Amino acid sequence: MKSLCYKDTVVWLIEDNRMDRDLALRAFAYHHFPHDIKLFRDGAEVLVAVNTWQAGDPLPGLVLLDLKLPKVNGFQVLKQLKAHPHLCVAPVIILSSSAQGADIQEAYQLGANSYLVKPIDFDSFLDMIGEVKRYWFGLNRKPFLD
Repeated sequence: MKSLCYKDTVVWLIEDNRMDRDLALRAFAYHHFPHDIKLFRDGAEVLVAVNTWQAGDPLPGLVLLDLKLPKVNGFQVLKQLKAHPHLCVAPVIILSSSAQGADIQEAYQLGANSYLVKPIDFDSFLDMIGEVKRYWFGLNRKPFLD
């Protein structure tokens, strides 16, 4: 069995809205994210990746997850990620347009590491992604896996 590989250079972006995906990718480029971005357009695609993950494949250094996804919603995706014996260590940031208290509460109960509400203007979105990069890839310390 291959050893586990926790890679800061892999980011999973789980977003069904094409415009929000494009904004995120532009923000990543603006902030010089030197990361491999794996895009998922619905929850079912993520669950396939979770269920077919093999030891030795890089674990994502960060997961950005929308809640309102087609096929399988973000809450179910979060639940599966946090239940997986190896993928559970990946930090999951909910990136949602919902500011509803019930959504925030459920996300944290299911193991979200952070909950961010998508700003409506691009400059604020850029600032938010810059802070995400600064915190999760600068200040935060991640677990080491053998």
